[in-house]
Amino acid sequence: MDTPPLGIVRVHLHSLDFYPGRAIDRDTVSYLRDIFSVQGCDREHDQNTIPANIPGDDLEQILAESGLTKSELQLSLAHPSHRPLLKTGSLKILCLHGRHRVEAGKLFLKPEDFWWTIKIRSFDETTHVQSILSEVKHFSHETPLSDGEIYHEARTYIDTHNIDVRDSELVIKAMTNLKSYSKRRDLSWLLQKPNYTTKLDNIMQFPGLKWGLELGNIRRHFALRCHEELQRYLGRIYEIWNKITLQDPANRQFVDIRTVKFLQGRVPMASASDRKAIIQQIASGYLFPSISCQKTRQEIQNSILSLYDIIPTLKTFHEYVKLLEIGVKVIRIQMEPSRNGSLFQSLFDLWTPPDDSLVETAEGIFHEALSPPGLDKRYLAYVQLFVAAIRQSRNLSNIAPRRDVRSCAEFARVDYKHQVLFAKRAQLLGFQSESLEKMCNEHIGQVEDLAAPITEMSSLPIKQRYRRPSGETQKQMQAALFIPNLVQARQTEMKEPTVMFVLQDFVKSFFRPGLPGAFVTTDFRNQTASQNFQHPRSTTLSPSTSDGTTVGRSANASLVQSPNPSRIETPSTVIRQITASLLHTDMRASLSGLQEIGPAGDFAEGN
Repeated sequence: MDTPPLGIVRVHLHSLDFYPGRAIDRDTVSYLRDIFSVQGCDREHDQNTIPANIPGDDLEQILAESGLTKSELQLSLAHPSHRPLLKTGSLKILCLHGRHRVEAGKLFLKPEDFWWTIKIRSFDETTHVQSILSEVKHFSHETPLSDGEIYHEARTYIDTHNIDVRDSELVIKAMTNLKSYSKRRDLSWLLQKPNYTTKLDNIMQFPGLKWGLELGNIRRHFALRCHEELQRYLGRIYEIWNKITLQDPANRQFVDIRTVKFLQGRVPMASASDRKAIIQQIASGYLFPSISCQKTRQEIQNSILSLYDIIPTLKTFHEYVKLLEIGVKVIRIQMEPSRNGSLFQSLFDLWTPPDDSLVETAEGIFHEALSPPGLDKRYLAYVQLFVAAIRQSRNLSNIAPRRDVRSCAEFARVDYKHQVLFAKRAQLLGFQSESLEKMCNEHIGQVEDLAAPITEMSSLPIKQRYRRPSGETQKQMQAALFIPNLVQARQTEMKEPTVMFVLQDFVKSFFRPGLPGAFVTTDFRNQTASQNFQHPRSTTLSPSTSDGTTVGRSANASLVQSPNPSRIETPSTVIRQITASLLHTDMRASLSGLQEIGPAGDFAEGN
């Protein structure tokens, strides 16, 4: 739209309004305020002038209230010293951009100096609204569009113009703000996955949650072939933020970027410091600044404080997937599954129902799970294999733990003995293949302890709760990452979330609900090894014997040849099942009731 300007004037900040567009980023506002403090706020410079549209009738009314004529208004174009202050009364002037500058000006300028310079353009009702909105989107911005904003614009453009997403030329037109070819390619691919776009569109209802989307990682995530897991996490983002905003669509619009950045990674019910910080920032107005109703603010605060989950965002999604990716890589290396279909489906093709459903309670020690109705044995085996892959990743891959601050670099390598032990675990859980059979027949001799004992689980600060594990975190994972310990993570009183609590949240976020709870034994210390060896309900793994034979599935032997006999005497003649819905029940309340594992739902690879 090339409408010539009618004049350049000063207008009170509270008389300015903006077309619907980007969410306010409070960090950007604070940054601009700091710039004004150092360099001054030059509102009359041409680069800082904000374009605005005024309908003809409104312009006549504003000029009358200001005591100006159109001729006097036009003088401001030729004479920079002549910039009259307009009186708008109850009318608002719609600006095309400059929202962050105006918000920063409100924080920096003194009350008597509360104005900004705008360039007025005439606007009548015959002008097509869509052309104005298009100009709003593609006008210069204070900050570049985020990937989330670009995705949302592309989806809006496609829906508005009824575009077939396979029409690449029109799709690319909808993504003109993406300068990277690879990102345009990845977004084009994403737009053709309706199961993903449906969940992302739900998230886009919260303006601040557009921040954090990383289009450059989409193809890498899809390559994992874990569509069910990825979509489950995206659905969880919407679920928790919908709860935070009281399931009210009106409140969703008030979720800004600053609120999202502050709350992500926090777990109010398990962290005293998180609860205190949230209460303080709600009271100060830092969180949800656009909500003025005190009753609503209090209800939102109560909703946040009731959360016993790590608050997710698209940023935590991408970070959590890095841990998921480690498990996928280990399984691919060790199991060599087919590349057809999802990872779960390709592993299921290698699975034969075992005689017993087993739950690993310590490294190489398994207890029989008393299968309740609806328990999907194959999915139980799949999750345990995934957990074991993550637990022993430093011995089964070249992906080293993240380096701790002020510590030496950590190393990882593929260790052959650990590969054999992983193959034996997979075979015991029901997975069968020629490569596994060959690996399980290998004689590896004595294996050193797989992990040093952990006396106490350390707590994790906010950013480390959703990042790739550090060296110290990996050591604790290696010692304790088993399903029963995951269940108990929420039974233990804590001031801050521990490593196991965070890992439980990881499993809860990506995998189906309803896995079996912990299986614990009575006192076993007085039992003999021979008694344990014959017990059919307790199973452990063993390396091959010296003659190359292996211990049978129903026998009790050790995963590791250990000089400590107590390590292989753990099974008991009495197994007590603590029935609990693993990870999807508030473990503070009750340990009763075993929920059925939920269906996979609509998570097809092609979607």
